[in-house]
Amino acid sequence: MFKKRLGRSRYRGIILARGGDLWFYVYLFSKQDQATISAADLAGFRLLAKNYAASSPTLLTSLLSAGYLKEICRDHA
Repeated sequence: MFKKRLGRSRYRGIILARGGDLWFYVYLFSKQDQATISAADLAGFRLLAKNYAASSPTLLTSLLSAGYLKEICRDHA
């Protein structure tokens, strides 16, 4: 799990990584509106990260096809 600065450090994004090959942007917020995330949010993001890590490629493909996930970049290297 990572907190990424965006837009000249005015915004933050919470990113979850799954085995180094998949990255999930799960939460974006303005630093002006929210200085940081709460301990409860952090615990929830960690649980979500564990669930993504345990998900099969078939499940992730199904979630993508159903519109629950949106692919924003694919590296074909």
